[in-house]
Amino acid sequence: MPKKHQVESSTLSHHLSSHNLIILGGTFDPVHNGHYSIIKSIKSVFPESKIIVVPTFQSPFKTKPLLVARQRLLLLKKLVLSIPNLTIDPYELYKEKTSYSIDTIKYIKDKNP
Repeated sequence: MPKKHQVESSTLSHHLSSHNLIILGGTFDPVHNGHYSIIKSIKSVFPESKIIVVPTFQSPFKTKPLLVARQRLLLLKKLVLSIPNLTIDPYELYKEKTSYSIDTIKYIKDKNP
């Protein structure tokens, strides 16, 4: 008999497999192997899904970024070359201020009906 969390995970995976758009936000300051591993894991579970990476302008948890927005965007662009169906949307970077997830999701939903 499967454990409760295995059943819930299977149900969630089945439900999510019908979706074709995944949003991954973060500071990506800097982009590192952990980010790459997360994206590769998502692709292994949802191989046909499009992943939109949305780097934020400023982390609410850091007072000063390690890399400026342009540098982080360039590093993300290199990552995009190695993973199919991965795109970057610099929406939050170009706002150049604190962003709220609800606004970003609305923007992406409007852009990808």
